[in-house]
Amino acid sequence: MPASWRKTALLIIISMMAGASLTLLVRGEAFPVATSSPDGDRAVPTDPAVQEAAPGDEHADRELDHGLIQSLLYPHNWKTLIAYSREIPSELQRTDVRRFDDPEIQLAHLVARHVGPYPSPDDVDFAFLPVPEDTFFDPRYRKALFKANVNMEILLDASGSMNEDFAPGGRESKWTIALQELETFLSRLPPNVNVALRVFGHHTGPEAEGCLSSELLLPFAPKNAGAIMQAAARVVPAGFTPLAYALNQTEGDFSGKDAADHANFVFVLTDGMETCGGDPVAEAQALKASQVEPLIHIIGLGVNATEDAALRSLAQSVDAIYARVENLTQLQEQMDEIMQWAKMWDAWRDKAKHDLWMERLTSSIVVSQFTIAWDKAEEQEVEGVNGELKRLLEGGELDRTAYDTMLSFLERRVKRVRALRDEARAALDERRLAIYDRLTKLSETKEAVIEPGHGGDRFSPGRLRNGEETPVHSGP
Repeated sequence: MPASWRKTALLIIISMMAGASLTLLVRGEAFPVATSSPDGDRAVPTDPAVQEAAPGDEHADRELDHGLIQSLLYPHNWKTLIAYSREIPSELQRTDVRRFDDPEIQLAHLVARHVGPYPSPDDVDFAFLPVPEDTFFDPRYRKALFKANVNMEILLDASGSMNEDFAPGGRESKWTIALQELETFLSRLPPNVNVALRVFGHHTGPEAEGCLSSELLLPFAPKNAGAIMQAAARVVPAGFTPLAYALNQTEGDFSGKDAADHANFVFVLTDGMETCGGDPVAEAQALKASQVEPLIHIIGLGVNATEDAALRSLAQSVDAIYARVENLTQLQEQMDEIMQWAKMWDAWRDKAKHDLWMERLTSSIVVSQFTIAWDKAEEQEVEGVNGELKRLLEGGELDRTAYDTMLSFLERRVKRVRALRDEARAALDERRLAIYDRLTKLSETKEAVIEPGHGGDRFSPGRLRNGEETPVHSGP
């Protein structure tokens, strides 16, 4: 074997053992070669900065050559096979096989001429659902991704000032109006939305006690409007306004509901600013930066100019939505915006349920098409190699013994390629079923956490690629 090939073999084997990448040097020309990582499981990028290594003794070179041929003909995993099939150096493909005496080396060069490229599971896309219409008033709702679960927590101010009239000269208090609108809102909310209610400022007593007045009356659950209203009806507004403490306690209410799987919302209905010396800005920022990542919507009920400025500053610190409402119509408009997002999510979810069977059928067809493409690549490779072997045999350039030996090696390769096809298909099918499982959960009412999958399980109406989702918002 020429010295350049012995050096080439040494470079490749050293790189395979070390998990490195290299540039193959053949007769002074550089060719990129895919190698495996140390765990033998993933092709890695090639590195053009590798220098030739000094050859060892002739016996060692023959052993290294044999190892190289084995890895080319019988790859240990499907990623290696795909990498070789896509990055075989042209020099290797053009070499005259008659210059070698070893039938297995001869076969390796013939395979190099006709191999692949084989399809990769990583190139397969699984399509899903279209983007819903965009009719939101506030752009932050357009950016709220649709996910498998939706959780809305209401932070309701029950401080003493909520007993004041909602509008000057009015007949109903802020508390009464808030409860009436809350009841209307909950009655119209899609049944699959999980809702929780936390009140704050409803206990009287010394400031040290009243400023710790924050209570989760109802934890997250779907279809709980009646229970929420019954619990709220028992509350009597009476105390301070520990808004910072209430925000501090809210993150714990979302336990197990990380943003990877859940669209989380916090709605604050309050008539004033912090009165307990806390820092609502810091607490809101901590909540926003947590794994909950909620969209915060603050509604100021009949607040004065000073209170309005404080709440507006709080909202700006966490990119929250804020509105100062001074009458029932304005309050209803704010609640309608929340409702609109929830109903569009519910329609998207129903669409997922309706089209789920079609998605499963389509994804099964995609997997079958992958298998067909793989078998076609294998068929073309085998036909090409067989054709050359017959030509060499009939032309007297290959004796019968060598021909039969090479056929046996080819049969061994075919068995290996088919085994790797089954492994690649299994990997693709596993990803398909994982995606299907996550889509199935869109059609169920979820009270528990969805187990996270590969790349995270958040859902927006977009495309899933390689087990991950391309973020597509419900508006610009």
